[in-house]
Amino acid sequence: MDAAVPEVSVLVATHNAGAFLRPALASLLDQAGVDLEVVLVDNASTDGSVDAAVAALPDPRLRLVRLSENRLHAGGLIAGLPHCRGGYVAMMDADDLSLPGRLTAQADFLRTHPEVDLLGCLVERMDAAGRPLGAMFSLTRPGDIRAYMPYDVPFALNATMARADFWRRVGWRLHFCWAHDYDFFTRAAEAGTLVCLPQVLYRYRVHAAAVSQHRAGQLLVSAGFARLAAARRRRGQAEDVAALREEHDQRQENPLPEPAAYRWFARRFLREDHGLLAVMHARRAGLSAAGCWLLVRACFCAMFESGPVPALRMALLGPAHALRVQSTPALRPRGWNLFRSQRGPESRPT
Repeated sequence: MDAAVPEVSVLVATHNAGAFLRPALASLLDQAGVDLEVVLVDNASTDGSVDAAVAALPDPRLRLVRLSENRLHAGGLIAGLPHCRGGYVAMMDADDLSLPGRLTAQADFLRTHPEVDLLGCLVERMDAAGRPLGAMFSLTRPGDIRAYMPYDVPFALNATMARADFWRRVGWRLHFCWAHDYDFFTRAAEAGTLVCLPQVLYRYRVHAAAVSQHRAGQLLVSAGFARLAAARRRRGQAEDVAALREEHDQRQENPLPEPAAYRWFARRFLREDHGLLAVMHARRAGLSAAGCWLLVRACFCAMFESGPVPALRMALLGPAHALRVQSTPALRPRGWNLFRSQRGPESRPT
């Protein structure tokens, strides 16, 4: 590779990350063993954090892309990707930390495993002060990743690396703005092979200003519509993304409280006969009379769609716990074989 072209580009989009931005960038610039550049996309920050961080870290490997308006996180990534020159492109959020050796480990794995398209790693959560909060839910086995994909994000997108052409081929979309990571994951799984390294190489910061904290209702709406689009694709149907986006934007204007939103999505999935997804949303709707009635209806729909075993597994355990039990023999209850599907592995939801 040409010496002027870095091996790895790290793409960071930021908007008012405050004091978290400088340590995030430093954790990247301190990475050893890999030739890198950091492409920092300033999503129209107004808190002075970008100028302060760039002034404190005078490093030619740090390249700044300024946007005149806040295009949200997905828009920032879309704007920054053409500026990434490396053969590998890694993601990172502006308030997180990459642990030493992260980029080298991921680049080495991708270099020696050409069949892998997107590579994650295990993530540790921390609070605003950097104190550990425990591990983030992550799946590492490709089979588990595929099985869990219809329901939620299998590992953290902000801790991933892929070849640059894969990012450009799959890309991000603005249709479901607050769940662009899950929308990307579903399409990435259709386009290639996803793997997660069983090593903690990244720290995810949980704090009051994070999108997941103060936009939980909007994120729920975006994730629901992203699941619906992916479910349609799995059946070979057209997404009808224009209509979905219009409905999504209308729901975003006045998001429902969490239990009501889950009930609404459970009914939405029932109307299109996506039984297992209806079960999942009905479970999350809580134990109100309406939620219980929806759960019963969704279970019957799922039984006709996928058979009684996957429906019961989803209703009794949920997708994440079912995968943990399935993967850990010590956790399997007596009679676990009752929960094993007799269908082929390609159609065995968990």
